[in-house]
Amino acid sequence: MAVTVIYAVELAELERWIGARDPRMLREAREALREGDEEEEWEPEELRVLDRLLARMVNEGKLYEGLEPTERYYLTQLLIDLFDEFVDSEAVTDEVLHPTLVSALDALRDRESALEPFCRYFAQGRTLGGGEVLWRRDQDLDDVLPFFGYLRRAEMEGLLPALERGLQRGGRTTQAARALPTAVRLALETERDLLSFTG
Repeated sequence: MAVTVIYAVELAELERWIGARDPRMLREAREALREGDEEEEWEPEELRVLDRLLARMVNEGKLYEGLEPTERYYLTQLLIDLFDEFVDSEAVTDEVLHPTLVSALDALRDRESALEPFCRYFAQGRTLGGGEVLWRRDQDLDDVLPFFGYLRRAEMEGLLPALERGLQRGGRTTQAARALPTAVRLALETERDLLSFTG
């Protein structure tokens, strides 16, 4: 069963790879891709795809544009590997079963329309640098796992009151929903972005 954890992060630490045109960064990222656990090792053909996508991102500054669905999946996995290896993060929630989080977010969105982007991106993921979701609800979740969603600090401004209103209107709320205001508050207070990781 998929679980989600929400982190306070500096997205800029991940975005610095885009268009960096830095051979040292490229080399470090390639080494990181090859240093995973034995269970998580990439096959040689997958490494070739990841290397090509990495070079495209670092040297040309391109992410999802123009990619086929399979390449989009591998780009997301590449970004997750870079996040794991190079981005300083702090978990601001415990693990929550993804279906539980999705239900909680759907209920919040129904009660407070201003929360729609937050609910969509944290339930369905989000392309880095864009606004497309990574998991469409008509897809098998296992076909896209793992993935991440995020909101930037500027996107979270004003979100807290809407989140608290949505929770107050709902009567009984799940632990997953109750953890969200704390996560947003911590990210804003520490001037960081918020990222949800589902895997």
